[in-house]
Amino acid sequence: MFVQSSSLNSIRTTSRSYAITTTQVSSCSSARPANKKVRFFGPSTISLQSHQSHSFTSCYLNIASHSTLVSRPQICFASNSKHNAVSTQDLPINLRKLVQAFQFVPDPKARYKQLLFIAGKLPKMADHLKVPANKVEGCVSQVWLSLEVKADGLIYWVADSDSQLTKGLAALLVQGLSGCRPEEVVALNPSFIELLGLKQSLTPSRNNGFFNMLRLMQRKAAMVIAANREGEVTEKRVEAKTANGEARVI
Repeated sequence: MFVQSSSLNSIRTTSRSYAITTTQVSSCSSARPANKKVRFFGPSTISLQSHQSHSFTSCYLNIASHSTLVSRPQICFASNSKHNAVSTQDLPINLRKLVQAFQFVPDPKARYKQLLFIAGKLPKMADHLKVPANKVEGCVSQVWLSLEVKADGLIYWVADSDSQLTKGLAALLVQGLSGCRPEEVVALNPSFIELLGLKQSLTPSRNNGFFNMLRLMQRKAAMVIAANREGEVTEKRVEAKTANGEARVI
């Protein structure tokens, strides 16, 4: 069994169950200094970094517990490509393999074609998962992202887009971040796109769309961490609710 985060809009808890989504995760506007750490749900810590042009934030997970809202610490995702550059060794293993494969292709046009190729390999996304909570905001094209949490705690992604190029970017993230722990997704430095050699081939709007996809994935992964901390999700206690796009732990 698994948690299907097709909607992830809110967390609501009772003595027996709760549901999770992303609409309870709000953006923070305050700037954060580089390399600070915050405590998040017990012993876990997440590095906060600054970025010159993109801010990746998911702040204050508000959990309704017996009708009382509990404010959780902020977590912000950002990167500064000059001061916080990443290497392939910093990446989750599946993403590392993809990045290395792109690096073996010296021609930018060939890399562009490779992106379109992996778009064609992206598995079909079920229509019932194409709900507002899974839609990536700030993209020129329509893009949806959803995840499954397997019994071993690893997360797997599905995605779709009405643009083949954007679908390729989504496929890259889906392939690279499936089979990860949610903490790995949350901690991923967005500047890894520079290792792909694609940034110069993409328009600013496409680059922004790519970052927005990753931002949504990090938000959803953060919600899984929250669910695990609050409810200790296990295979026997998870019931997928796909009809209305909810994930419920019973």
